[in-house]
Amino acid sequence: MVAFIINGAFHEAWPSVVTNVAWFVISAIALIRMRSARLPPTPPVVDVQQVQFPGAPETTESLDIVDPA
Repeated sequence: MVAFIINGAFHEAWPSVVTNVAWFVISAIALIRMRSARLPPTPPVVDVQQVQFPGAPETTESLDIVDPA
């Protein structure tokens, strides 16, 4: 972005310089606001192991459909 501003000023393309300065200011403000609005770090998620109880069917496989009639 700064390179565009310098290049535009070197070539005396003032409308381009003004536009790039405006975009630079907008993006700088957005980055500052994003940095100040950071949320505190969340604690890591602990994976809970699932326990298979004796006699309980496995539910990771497909189950048969039983017609109640």
